[in-house]
Amino acid sequence: MNRLFSLRLLRCAASVLMTFCGMSQAQTFTVLHAFNADGQSPYDTLFLAKGKLYGTTFGVGINGQLGTVFELGLQGIGHVLYRFTGTSGAAPEAGLVQDTAGNWYGTTIQGGTFDFGTVFKLDPTGTETVLYNFGGGADGYTPAAGVILDGEGNLYGTTVWGGDPRCNHGQGCGTVYKVEASGNHTVLYTFTGGNKDGGTPTTGSLIRDAVGNLLGTTIANGAHGSGTIFKVHSDGTETTLYSFASGANPSSGLIADKQGNLYGETLWGGTNQLGTVFKINGQGVVIVLYNFAGGSDGSGPTGGLLLDSKGNLYGTTSFGGTIGSYGYGTVFEVAKDGTETVLHKFVQNSDGLTPFGGVVMDAQENLYGTTSQGGAYNVGTVFKVTP
Repeated sequence: MNRLFSLRLLRCAASVLMTFCGMSQAQTFTVLHAFNADGQSPYDTLFLAKGKLYGTTFGVGINGQLGTVFELGLQGIGHVLYRFTGTSGAAPEAGLVQDTAGNWYGTTIQGGTFDFGTVFKLDPTGTETVLYNFGGGADGYTPAAGVILDGEGNLYGTTVWGGDPRCNHGQGCGTVYKVEASGNHTVLYTFTGGNKDGGTPTTGSLIRDAVGNLLGTTIANGAHGSGTIFKVHSDGTETTLYSFASGANPSSGLIADKQGNLYGETLWGGTNQLGTVFKINGQGVVIVLYNFAGGSDGSGPTGGLLLDSKGNLYGTTSFGGTIGSYGYGTVFEVAKDGTETVLHKFVQNSDGLTPFGGVVMDAQENLYGTTSQGGAYNVGTVFKVTP
Protein backbone atom coordinates (compact mmCIF):
# COMPACT_ATOMS: atom_id res chain seq x y z
CA MET A 1 0.00 0.00 0.00
CA ASN A 2 3.01 2.33 0.34
CA ARG A 3 3.06 3.09 -3.38
CA LEU A 4 -0.56 4.10 -3.88
CA PHE A 5 -1.09 7.22 -5.95
CA SER A 6 -0.76 10.33 -3.80
CA LEU A 7 -3.88 12.00 -5.21
CA ARG A 8 -5.99 9.01 -4.15
CA LEU A 9 -4.51 9.18 -0.67
CA LEU A 10 -5.25 12.90 -0.57
CA ARG A 11 -8.85 12.20 -1.53
CA CYS A 12 -9.27 9.55 1.12
CA ALA A 13 -7.59 11.61 3.83
CA ALA A 14 -9.80 14.57 3.12
CA SER A 15 -12.97 12.52 3.14
CA VAL A 16 -12.20 11.13 6.59
CA LEU A 17 -12.28 14.67 7.98
CA MET A 18 -15.75 15.41 6.70
CA THR A 19 -18.88 15.57 8.83
CA PHE A 20 -21.98 13.61 7.86
CA CYS A 21 -25.00 15.71 7.02
CA GLY A 22 -28.39 14.09 6.50
CA MET A 23 -30.43 16.20 4.12
CA SER A 24 -32.97 15.08 1.54
CA GLN A 25 -31.93 14.93 -2.10
CA ALA A 26 -33.48 15.52 -5.47
CA GLN A 27 -36.10 13.13 -6.86
CA THR A 28 -34.10 12.63 -10.05
CA PHE A 29 -31.41 10.63 -8.24
CA THR A 30 -31.47 6.81 -8.00
CA VAL A 31 -29.03 4.38 -6.42
CA LEU A 32 -28.82 1.50 -8.88
CA HIS A 33 -26.44 -0.65 -6.89
CA ALA A 34 -24.66 -0.70 -3.51
CA PHE A 35 -21.38 -2.62 -3.53
CA ASN A 36 -20.58 -5.29 -0.97
CA ALA A 37 -19.08 -8.73 -1.66
CA ASP A 38 -19.17 -8.02 -5.39
CA GLY A 39 -16.57 -5.28 -5.13
CA GLN A 40 -15.67 -2.30 -3.03
CA SER A 41 -14.71 1.32 -3.74
CA PRO A 42 -15.10 2.11 -7.45
CA TYR A 43 -12.78 5.00 -8.31
CA ASP A 44 -13.22 5.83 -11.98
CA THR A 45 -15.74 6.54 -14.72
CA LEU A 46 -18.02 3.78 -15.99
CA PHE A 47 -18.11 2.45 -19.55
CA LEU A 48 -21.58 2.28 -21.15
CA ALA A 49 -22.06 -0.32 -23.89
CA LYS A 50 -25.21 -1.95 -25.28
CA GLY A 51 -27.39 -0.94 -22.35
CA LYS A 52 -24.99 -2.08 -19.63
CA LEU A 53 -22.46 -0.39 -17.38
CA TYR A 54 -18.94 -1.73 -16.89
CA GLY A 55 -16.29 -0.70 -14.42
CA THR A 56 -13.74 -1.68 -11.79
CA THR A 57 -13.64 -1.67 -8.02
CA PHE A 58 -10.41 -0.96 -6.18
CA GLY A 59 -11.08 -3.09 -3.12
CA VAL A 60 -7.49 -3.57 -1.98
CA GLY A 61 -7.06 -4.34 1.71
CA ILE A 62 -10.81 -4.52 2.34
CA ASN A 63 -11.94 -8.00 3.42
CA GLY A 64 -9.11 -9.49 1.42
CA GLN A 65 -10.38 -8.14 -1.90
CA LEU A 66 -7.90 -7.18 -4.60
CA GLY A 67 -10.38 -5.56 -6.95
CA THR A 68 -12.94 -6.61 -9.53
CA VAL A 69 -14.27 -5.96 -13.02
CA PHE A 70 -18.07 -5.77 -12.97
CA GLU A 71 -21.08 -5.55 -15.29
CA LEU A 72 -24.32 -3.84 -14.28
CA GLY A 73 -27.59 -3.48 -16.16
CA LEU A 74 -29.29 -0.10 -16.22
CA GLN A 75 -31.88 -1.49 -13.79
CA GLY A 76 -29.17 -2.37 -11.27
CA ILE A 77 -28.81 -6.11 -11.86
CA GLY A 78 -25.25 -7.25 -12.47
CA HIS A 79 -22.40 -9.55 -11.63
CA VAL A 80 -18.63 -9.74 -11.27
CA LEU A 81 -16.81 -10.53 -14.50
CA TYR A 82 -13.40 -11.00 -12.86
CA ARG A 83 -11.72 -10.92 -9.44
CA PHE A 84 -8.04 -10.01 -9.33
CA THR A 85 -5.70 -12.44 -7.59
CA GLY A 86 -2.54 -10.40 -7.07
CA THR A 87 -0.43 -12.26 -9.61
CA SER A 88 -3.01 -11.22 -12.22
CA GLY A 89 -2.94 -7.68 -10.92
CA ALA A 90 -4.40 -5.91 -7.91
CA ALA A 91 -6.14 -2.62 -7.15
CA PRO A 92 -7.58 -1.42 -10.48
CA GLU A 93 -8.03 2.31 -9.99
CA ALA A 94 -8.90 3.23 -13.57
CA GLY A 95 -11.84 2.41 -15.80
CA LEU A 96 -12.05 0.17 -18.84
CA VAL A 97 -11.92 0.36 -22.62
CA GLN A 98 -13.44 -2.19 -25.02
CA ASP A 99 -12.41 -3.30 -28.51
CA THR A 100 -14.74 -4.32 -31.34
CA ALA A 101 -14.40 -8.02 -30.40
CA GLY A 102 -15.75 -7.39 -26.90
CA ASN A 103 -12.42 -7.64 -25.06
CA TRP A 104 -11.84 -5.32 -22.12
CA TYR A 105 -8.54 -3.58 -21.31
CA GLY A 106 -7.39 -1.80 -18.19
CA THR A 107 -4.66 -1.33 -15.62
CA THR A 108 -3.96 -2.23 -12.02
CA ILE A 109 -1.71 -0.09 -9.85
CA GLN A 110 -0.39 -3.08 -7.90
CA GLY A 111 0.10 -6.77 -8.39
CA GLY A 112 1.61 -8.64 -11.28
CA THR A 113 5.03 -10.30 -11.36
CA PHE A 114 6.83 -7.43 -9.62
CA ASP A 115 3.91 -5.86 -7.70
CA PHE A 116 4.31 -2.61 -9.61
CA GLY A 117 1.08 -2.90 -11.59
CA THR A 118 -0.15 -4.38 -14.86
CA VAL A 119 -1.89 -3.80 -18.16
CA PHE A 120 -4.53 -6.51 -18.58
CA LYS A 121 -6.97 -7.92 -21.11
CA LEU A 122 -10.26 -9.60 -20.19
CA ASP A 123 -11.99 -11.55 -22.95
CA PRO A 124 -15.78 -12.00 -23.25
CA THR A 125 -15.59 -15.36 -21.43
CA GLY A 126 -14.00 -13.75 -18.37
CA THR A 127 -10.48 -15.05 -19.03
CA GLU A 128 -7.83 -12.54 -17.97
CA THR A 129 -4.42 -12.11 -19.60
CA VAL A 130 -1.68 -9.88 -18.21
CA LEU A 131 -0.29 -8.10 -21.26
CA TYR A 132 2.47 -6.33 -19.35
CA ASN A 133 3.96 -6.42 -15.85
CA PHE A 134 5.59 -3.13 -14.83
CA GLY A 135 9.06 -3.59 -13.38
CA GLY A 136 9.43 -0.41 -11.37
CA GLY A 137 12.39 1.05 -13.23
CA ALA A 138 12.78 2.81 -16.55
CA ASP A 139 9.47 1.32 -17.75
CA GLY A 140 7.60 3.12 -14.96
CA TYR A 141 5.21 1.88 -12.32
CA THR A 142 1.80 2.57 -10.78
CA PRO A 143 -0.32 2.97 -13.93
CA ALA A 144 -3.17 4.84 -12.21
CA ALA A 145 -4.72 5.96 -15.50
CA GLY A 146 -6.52 3.65 -17.86
CA VAL A 147 -5.47 2.86 -21.43
CA ILE A 148 -6.77 3.96 -24.82
CA LEU A 149 -6.87 1.92 -28.04
CA ASP A 150 -5.85 2.77 -31.58
CA GLY A 151 -7.18 1.14 -34.74
CA GLU A 152 -4.42 -1.49 -34.76
CA GLY A 153 -5.12 -2.70 -31.23
CA ASN A 154 -2.23 -0.88 -29.58
CA LEU A 155 -2.76 0.46 -26.06
CA TYR A 156 -1.44 3.76 -24.70
CA GLY A 157 -1.23 4.96 -21.11
CA THR A 158 0.84 6.62 -18.40
CA THR A 159 2.56 5.64 -15.19
CA VAL A 160 2.61 7.92 -12.17
CA TRP A 161 6.13 6.99 -11.08
CA GLY A 162 9.28 5.44 -12.53
CA GLY A 163 11.13 6.41 -15.66
CA ASP A 164 14.07 8.73 -14.99
CA PRO A 165 15.75 7.87 -11.64
CA ARG A 166 17.22 11.37 -11.47
CA CYS A 167 13.71 12.74 -10.99
CA ASN A 168 11.87 12.93 -7.67
CA HIS A 169 14.72 11.61 -5.51
CA GLY A 170 14.99 8.34 -7.38
CA GLN A 171 11.26 7.62 -7.56
CA GLY A 172 10.89 8.92 -11.09
CA CYS A 173 8.25 11.28 -12.46
CA GLY A 174 6.34 8.95 -14.73
CA THR A 175 6.19 7.76 -18.32
CA VAL A 176 3.98 7.59 -21.40
CA TYR A 177 3.94 4.06 -22.79
CA LYS A 178 2.61 1.85 -25.58
CA VAL A 179 1.67 -1.82 -25.23
CA GLU A 180 1.06 -3.81 -28.41
CA ALA A 181 -1.51 -6.60 -28.63
CA SER A 182 1.39 -9.06 -28.32
CA GLY A 183 2.37 -7.49 -24.98
CA ASN A 184 5.46 -5.72 -26.32
CA HIS A 185 6.00 -2.58 -24.23
CA THR A 186 7.64 0.66 -25.37
CA VAL A 187 8.31 3.82 -23.37
CA LEU A 188 7.28 6.68 -25.64
CA TYR A 189 8.28 9.48 -23.28
CA THR A 190 9.91 9.83 -19.86
CA PHE A 191 9.04 12.90 -17.79
CA THR A 192 11.95 14.85 -16.36
CA GLY A 193 9.95 16.60 -13.65
CA GLY A 194 11.45 19.94 -14.54
CA ASN A 195 10.01 23.33 -15.34
CA LYS A 196 9.47 22.33 -18.95
CA ASP A 197 7.56 19.07 -19.22
CA GLY A 198 5.99 18.50 -15.82
CA GLY A 199 5.79 15.21 -13.98
CA THR A 200 3.43 12.73 -12.30
CA PRO A 201 0.70 12.16 -14.91
CA THR A 202 -2.78 12.28 -13.43
CA THR A 203 -5.31 9.48 -13.12
CA GLY A 204 -7.00 10.63 -16.33
CA SER A 205 -6.45 8.63 -19.51
CA LEU A 206 -4.69 10.06 -22.54
CA ILE A 207 -6.50 11.20 -25.66
CA ARG A 208 -5.17 10.74 -29.21
CA ASP A 209 -5.55 13.28 -32.00
CA ALA A 210 -6.12 12.61 -35.70
CA VAL A 211 -2.41 12.30 -36.49
CA GLY A 212 -1.53 10.05 -33.56
CA ASN A 213 -0.24 12.57 -31.03
CA LEU A 214 -1.03 11.78 -27.38
CA LEU A 215 -2.34 14.49 -25.05
CA GLY A 216 -2.73 14.47 -21.29
CA THR A 217 -2.05 16.25 -18.02
CA THR A 218 0.46 16.05 -15.20
CA ILE A 219 -0.48 17.05 -11.68
CA ALA A 220 2.97 18.33 -10.70
CA ASN A 221 5.99 20.30 -11.91
CA GLY A 222 5.92 22.53 -14.96
CA ALA A 223 6.83 26.21 -15.02
CA HIS A 224 4.93 26.97 -11.81
CA GLY A 225 5.19 23.61 -10.09
CA SER A 226 1.47 22.84 -10.37
CA GLY A 227 1.10 20.66 -13.43
CA THR A 228 0.93 20.82 -17.20
CA ILE A 229 -0.98 19.96 -20.33
CA PHE A 230 1.35 18.01 -22.61
CA LYS A 231 1.50 16.52 -26.08
CA VAL A 232 3.72 13.55 -26.98
CA HIS A 233 4.27 13.50 -30.73
CA SER A 234 4.45 10.32 -32.79
CA ASP A 235 8.24 10.75 -33.04
CA GLY A 236 8.60 10.68 -29.23
CA THR A 237 9.20 14.39 -28.72
CA GLU A 238 7.14 16.28 -26.15
CA THR A 239 5.56 19.72 -26.18
CA THR A 240 4.18 21.42 -23.09
CA LEU A 241 1.01 23.16 -24.21
CA TYR A 242 0.33 24.87 -20.88
CA SER A 243 1.78 25.15 -17.37
CA PHE A 244 -0.79 25.76 -14.64
CA ALA A 245 -0.53 28.58 -12.14
CA SER A 246 0.72 27.81 -8.66
CA GLY A 247 -1.71 25.66 -6.69
CA ALA A 248 -3.98 24.64 -9.57
CA ASN A 249 -3.03 20.98 -10.21
CA PRO A 250 -5.07 19.43 -13.05
CA SER A 251 -6.89 16.47 -11.57
CA SER A 252 -8.12 14.50 -14.59
CA GLY A 253 -7.49 13.88 -18.25
CA LEU A 254 -8.72 15.91 -21.20
CA ILE A 255 -11.61 15.69 -23.65
CA ALA A 256 -11.81 17.39 -27.06
CA ASP A 257 -14.60 18.86 -29.14
CA LYS A 258 -14.90 18.75 -32.94
CA GLN A 259 -13.14 22.10 -33.24
CA GLY A 260 -10.06 20.82 -31.40
CA ASN A 261 -10.67 22.69 -28.16
CA LEU A 262 -9.65 20.78 -25.04
CA TYR A 263 -11.51 20.69 -21.72
CA GLY A 264 -10.42 19.61 -18.26
CA GLU A 265 -10.49 20.25 -14.52
CA THR A 266 -8.14 21.43 -11.80
CA LEU A 267 -8.39 20.01 -8.31
CA TRP A 268 -7.57 23.36 -6.70
CA GLY A 269 -6.84 26.82 -8.06
CA GLY A 270 -9.20 29.33 -9.58
CA THR A 271 -10.79 32.34 -7.91
CA ASN A 272 -11.55 30.46 -4.71
CA GLN A 273 -8.70 27.91 -4.81
CA LEU A 274 -11.31 25.13 -4.84
CA GLY A 275 -11.04 23.92 -8.41
CA THR A 276 -12.05 24.89 -11.92
CA VAL A 277 -13.46 23.67 -15.22
CA PHE A 278 -11.30 25.00 -18.04
CA LYS A 279 -11.02 25.14 -21.83
CA ILE A 280 -7.81 25.42 -23.85
CA ASN A 281 -8.19 26.57 -27.45
CA GLY A 282 -6.04 25.83 -30.49
CA GLN A 283 -3.78 28.78 -29.70
CA GLY A 284 -2.92 27.41 -26.28
CA VAL A 285 -5.01 29.96 -24.39
CA VAL A 286 -6.68 28.61 -21.27
CA ILE A 287 -10.13 29.97 -20.42
CA VAL A 288 -11.64 29.21 -17.02
CA LEU A 289 -15.28 28.30 -17.64
CA TYR A 290 -16.22 27.88 -13.98
CA ASN A 291 -14.65 28.54 -10.57
CA PHE A 292 -15.96 26.30 -7.78
CA ALA A 293 -16.89 28.15 -4.61
CA GLY A 294 -16.91 25.24 -2.19
CA GLY A 295 -20.47 25.63 -0.95
CA SER A 296 -23.54 24.14 -2.58
CA ASP A 297 -21.78 24.08 -5.97
CA GLY A 298 -19.08 21.65 -4.82
CA SER A 299 -15.29 21.68 -4.79
CA GLY A 300 -12.39 19.51 -5.85
CA PRO A 301 -13.44 18.09 -9.26
CA THR A 302 -11.43 14.94 -10.01
CA GLY A 303 -13.34 12.58 -12.29
CA GLY A 304 -13.04 14.07 -15.75
CA LEU A 305 -15.65 15.69 -17.95
CA LEU A 306 -18.37 14.56 -20.36
CA LEU A 307 -19.29 16.78 -23.33
CA ASP A 308 -22.79 16.44 -24.81
CA SER A 309 -23.93 17.30 -28.35
CA LYS A 310 -25.06 20.76 -27.24
CA GLY A 311 -21.69 21.72 -25.77
CA ASN A 312 -22.65 21.25 -22.13
CA LEU A 313 -20.11 19.71 -19.75
CA TYR A 314 -20.90 17.25 -16.97
CA GLY A 315 -18.80 16.00 -14.10
CA THR A 316 -18.52 15.40 -10.38
CA THR A 317 -16.84 17.05 -7.44
CA SER A 318 -15.40 14.96 -4.62
CA PHE A 319 -16.20 17.52 -1.94
CA GLY A 320 -18.66 20.33 -1.26
CA GLY A 321 -22.35 20.37 -2.00
CA THR A 322 -23.49 21.72 1.36
CA ILE A 323 -23.09 25.16 2.87
CA GLY A 324 -21.28 25.34 6.18
CA SER A 325 -19.64 21.90 5.96
CA TYR A 326 -17.23 20.08 3.72
CA GLY A 327 -19.88 17.99 1.99
CA TYR A 328 -19.48 14.76 0.10
CA GLY A 329 -19.53 15.97 -3.48
CA THR A 330 -21.87 16.83 -6.33
CA VAL A 331 -22.90 15.96 -9.87
CA PHE A 332 -22.78 19.15 -11.94
CA GLU A 333 -23.42 20.62 -15.38
CA VAL A 334 -21.55 23.59 -16.84
CA ALA A 335 -23.29 25.19 -19.82
CA LYS A 336 -21.45 26.78 -22.74
CA ASP A 337 -21.91 30.21 -21.16
CA GLY A 338 -20.24 29.07 -17.92
CA THR A 339 -23.41 28.69 -15.88
CA GLU A 340 -23.15 25.84 -13.40
CA THR A 341 -26.13 23.72 -12.32
CA VAL A 342 -25.87 21.23 -9.46
CA LEU A 343 -27.77 18.11 -10.49
CA HIS A 344 -27.25 16.25 -7.22
CA LYS A 345 -25.61 16.79 -3.82
CA PHE A 346 -24.24 13.80 -1.95
CA VAL A 347 -25.21 14.33 1.67
CA GLN A 348 -26.89 11.05 2.62
CA ASN A 349 -24.86 7.92 3.27
CA SER A 350 -27.51 5.84 1.50
CA ASP A 351 -26.87 7.80 -1.73
CA GLY A 352 -23.16 7.10 -1.66
CA LEU A 353 -20.43 9.56 -0.80
CA THR A 354 -17.38 11.10 -2.48
CA PRO A 355 -17.54 10.40 -6.22
CA PHE A 356 -14.05 10.23 -7.73
CA GLY A 357 -15.05 9.18 -11.25
CA GLY A 358 -16.92 11.17 -13.86
CA VAL A 359 -20.27 10.35 -15.49
CA VAL A 360 -21.49 8.70 -18.69
CA MET A 361 -24.71 9.49 -20.56
CA ASP A 362 -27.25 7.27 -22.31
CA ALA A 363 -29.44 8.13 -25.32
CA GLN A 364 -32.14 9.53 -23.01
CA GLU A 365 -29.56 11.87 -21.39
CA ASN A 366 -29.56 10.01 -18.09
CA LEU A 367 -26.22 10.21 -16.29
CA TYR A 368 -24.52 7.29 -14.54
CA GLY A 369 -21.61 7.34 -12.13
CA THR A 370 -20.09 5.84 -9.00
CA THR A 371 -19.29 6.87 -5.45
CA SER A 372 -16.23 5.55 -3.66
CA GLN A 373 -17.91 5.37 -0.25
CA GLY A 374 -21.36 5.20 1.28
CA GLY A 375 -24.31 3.12 0.23
CA ALA A 376 -25.91 0.29 2.16
CA TYR A 377 -22.54 -1.28 2.97
CA ASN A 378 -20.46 1.92 3.00
CA VAL A 379 -18.14 0.80 0.18
CA GLY A 380 -19.62 2.68 -2.76
CA THR A 381 -22.54 2.81 -5.16
CA VAL A 382 -23.55 3.10 -8.80
CA PHE A 383 -26.05 5.92 -9.30
CA LYS A 384 -28.32 7.41 -11.96
CA VAL A 385 -29.24 11.08 -12.35
CA THR A 386 -31.99 12.22 -14.71
CA PRO A 387 -31.36 15.93 -15.49
